[in-house]
Amino acid sequence: MPKFEQYDTAVGYGFFAEFDGVASMLQEVGPITAEVKVIDINHNLPDGKNVVKKVPGNPEGGTLTMKRGLTDDDLWEKWYQLAVEGKAKEMRKTGSIVITDYSQVEVARWNLENAWISKLEVSAAKAGDTSPMTETATVVFETIKRK
Repeated sequence: MPKFEQYDTAVGYGFFAEFDGVASMLQEVGPITAEVKVIDINHNLPDGKNVVKKVPGNPEGGTLTMKRGLTDDDLWEKWYQLAVEGKAKEMRKTGSIVITDYSQVEVARWNLENAWISKLEVSAAKAGDTSPMTETATVVFETIKRK
């Protein structure tokens, strides 16, 4: 029987995003998705039977969503505008999503390369409502690696 190590599952207690050295406190992050496309290769066997073999294709990169409270900080808006203006070189950033435990000790980090904001959304405002407003960014990236 294999030997299993005992680990506690990480709790999403503390987390933040950091892109090119600028950290953002977040209310919510994720899901983080990345995918390797599947290629089907058809083979005909000598007896005429068709067999399909699945092999990995190119990695497709991925997406994640980040949500934070709306403030006068326009960092995300400026980053998004770089994509709107087609400034491909400036809009791509290197960054990380970091998960911490209750003691603020890092338990997981995902490093992203060539990330940029493809969608920016501000929550709806309702007269008389005292709920905090939020800003949500959809971030696309080319590569992701867990540190």
